[in-house]
Amino acid sequence: EGLYSIDFLSENVGYASCGYNNPSLFKTSNGGDSWQKMSSTSLSRMQFVSENVGFGVKSSRYGELYKTTDA
Repeated sequence: EGLYSIDFLSENVGYASCGYNNPSLFKTSNGGDSWQKMSSTSLSRMQFVSENVGFGVKSSRYGELYKTTDA
């Protein structure tokens, strides 16, 4: 499916966006040993500034900017 973006805040906490036919956004809190699906969307670029606050861009004709405060 393909990995679009990955961002680790620490040794344990990270986020990954993947999937073309089955878009998904995942979070790990144990260094990647396991991943929890957070959303059925994918972002072409993301950056988290804390464990709960992050920004993402979804590539489209107009480009869409997203912000979360409860990741």
